[in-house]
Amino acid sequence: MAEKTVLGDGNWYLPKTAVVKKTVDEAPGVKTLSLAFQDPRQQAFSFEPGQFVEVSVFGVGEAAISISSPPDQRETFDISVKKAGAVSKAVHELKKGGFVGVRGPFGTGYPVKEWSGKNIVLVAGGIGIAPMRSLLKQLLDERHKYGRIQLFYGARSPDDFVFKKELAAWEKKCEVLKTIDKTCTGWKGCVGVVTQYIDEKRVSAENAVAAMCGPPAMMHYAAEQLEKTGFSEGNIFVSVERMMHCGKGKCGHCMVNHKYVCRNGSVMADFEAVKLKD
Repeated sequence: MAEKTVLGDGNWYLPKTAVVKKTVDEAPGVKTLSLAFQDPRQQAFSFEPGQFVEVSVFGVGEAAISISSPPDQRETFDISVKKAGAVSKAVHELKKGGFVGVRGPFGTGYPVKEWSGKNIVLVAGGIGIAPMRSLLKQLLDERHKYGRIQLFYGARSPDDFVFKKELAAWEKKCEVLKTIDKTCTGWKGCVGVVTQYIDEKRVSAENAVAAMCGPPAMMHYAAEQLEKTGFSEGNIFVSVERMMHCGKGKCGHCMVNHKYVCRNGSVMADFEAVKLKD
């Protein structure tokens, strides 16, 4: 994948100022921010689904965050953030008109251009739906290029599903299976971990690729289930995140077995991701 720059100055280490145009409370502890660069020259900003940016809240710090909007959303781009550490908490406190610093985009994206004519299986857990949203919206915008599209999405409870309104719209354009960890009052859908629903009755490996993002354990077992249905290594793509800081493979924080997750990932074929655990 060719590297893309935010500005023609080529300085990947200098944050570019972006303005918060809109905020949406998606789920408990999860918020989406729509951002626009302050400098009009930055309208050239482009990315691929699965790539991430380094977002800094001035005076607090910087964190790697996946882009959750599709590439063809030009005037703004979205980040969906779960409140966890100091930076994410500060991001949640931002209001419309606030400012953040943005570096990127970094990493590899899902190889969507190679998937034309294929059936596609998407698996997401928790906030892992964020980069899946970017990917799925691009797939649905070009729906005629692909065969069967399935989304398997697991969350702790009905309240924890992110992008609830969009999920309802997606269900009209592709197959969506939602499941929660434990049964609860009022829920009539699937119950249990998302991986238990990936079987030969629901999924076919014929002319298909799979993409996933979520907790490491979920992705591990989901990959195993997909392989049992006939998916081969190299047709399963996972989004790996691990201690990414500089975004360019210079600081060494995300290095595993001589690979830098920020450069060799975050999207990797399953067999490449497994090597990072050795």
